[in-house]
Amino acid sequence: VTYKSPEQKAALCAVVQGLSPLIVILPTGGGKTLLPVAAAVLDNAAPQESGRPSVTILVVPFRAFIKDMLVRLHYAGVKAVEWQAGAEGDCQNRRTPASIVLVSADYVG
Repeated sequence: VTYKSPEQKAALCAVVQGLSPLIVILPTGGGKTLLPVAAAVLDNAAPQESGRPSVTILVVPFRAFIKDMLVRLHYAGVKAVEWQAGAEGDCQNRRTPASIVLVSADYVG
């Protein structure tokens, strides 16, 4: 594996070790997408002892990035959904199982 930075390598090692919660801040193009995908793939391969699947919450800086991320994650075979605010979003958020939930930073702060 070729890493984009020592920080990406350290973050991926933390994912593989199952450290949680894990907050990672990397620059644009720093390889952040690999981390939640790896967490979801590892969880699908070896679910938690509780039997409940884990969920990775991925905060994306802008809503415009979410659609692209959903396509990339779907292509990688990872179940991902966008968390949507509001009454309609609340219903949708509860019905869709996923390994990764994408949420815009606009809704977080």
